[in-house]
Amino acid sequence: MKILNVLAQLPMKTGSGVYFSNLVEELNAQGHENILLYGVQAPYSVDVEGKHYPVEFKSEKIPFPIAGMSDVMPYKNTVYSEMTEDMIDLELSVFREVLEKIRDTEGVDLVITHHLFFLSSLVREVFKDTPVVSFCHGTDLRQLERFPRFLERCGSIKDLDMIFTVSPNESEKIHEIFSYDRDKIKLVGGGFNQNIFNRNYEKLDDGILRVCYAGKLSRSKGVYELARSFPLVKKNIDNLEYHIIGATSDEEKRRLYDLAQNMEGFKVYDAEDQVTMAKHLKKCDVFVLPSYYEALGLIAIEAMATGLYAVTSEIEGLRAELGDKVNESGLILYTELPTIYDLDNPCEEEVPAYVERLAKNIEIQLKKVEKKEEIGKEIIDIIDGKSWANLAKRIEKMLIEVANDRKIN
Repeated sequence: MKILNVLAQLPMKTGSGVYFSNLVEELNAQGHENILLYGVQAPYSVDVEGKHYPVEFKSEKIPFPIAGMSDVMPYKNTVYSEMTEDMIDLELSVFREVLEKIRDTEGVDLVITHHLFFLSSLVREVFKDTPVVSFCHGTDLRQLERFPRFLERCGSIKDLDMIFTVSPNESEKIHEIFSYDRDKIKLVGGGFNQNIFNRNYEKLDDGILRVCYAGKLSRSKGVYELARSFPLVKKNIDNLEYHIIGATSDEEKRRLYDLAQNMEGFKVYDAEDQVTMAKHLKKCDVFVLPSYYEALGLIAIEAMATGLYAVTSEIEGLRAELGDKVNESGLILYTELPTIYDLDNPCEEEVPAYVERLAKNIEIQLKKVEKKEEIGKEIIDIIDGKSWANLAKRIEKMLIEVANDRKIN
């Protein structure tokens, strides 16, 4: 098939962007021809095989930065809730022009969009006679719950041929928000790039125990609480380092160092691409994802596929994706969250106890590393089964069914 893949933001740096890129790469490997329509801005470029139709932000046509589905992005971004109606109209008019050009010249068999938001609604309007499916990444629903005014621009979401979700708790929300047919909502979960995240390396063994986080450095990701856990863990494990990877300002870096009491061994790095991030992970022992809100938490699976133990907050989508055998194996420990309000804000009086719970679970995992405990082959095989190669095969089967159903009808 000739497939158009649509994303309103960069196909990199964030979970949905990486999902977009990995899916395209696997569809390429399966023999499909891929066209890519996405947002981009200086100084970034996109290196994914396919025919590219980039929409450039911070340009003459669209003078403002890319709008991020999360308010804090690992690149300069526009916050959706702060966009005026004129800004939205301008962005959609530029995307519409490119979409109509692709529709009239490329002979697309199927369209895949990402995020249940107004660009996906526009895609459905432009490609009336072509099957259109969309991936929900959770953050889109969060925006719509917080800012219902955007729903007025999402009227055609209900007409999508199929919606894929990465987390089980999204399906009912999609039905309620869009009055969408439950039977056309398919849970597919997430996958890791097996060519990047794997155990094909020799583990560093220099007597230092290393804890790692990679992702956005924002309050909603729990990174401040992770920094505060460092002195607690270091009291009992002196040969300890924390490696915090993600784009942030110098002021935020100083805040993280201050929360870690400026103790030796606490390190903050700028955001990296996936290949470089995997290199960091392969030097570490335990990965921590202390986020206050996640649809899936795919980075935790990537870390476990690389051979790390994991500590995360309670993430329903991750629990469901991994299944009972992995969840009960000790490879991952879930940490009870404080009371959350407005989707990703913790009750402040409960945060100190959350920091202590994180520190305790991190220590438990580090002790396993010290004792050189091994994870059983069955558990490793389950994790390896979450690769993009396997996930893409399941998705491809459903895409073919959608395309064939449209032809029959």
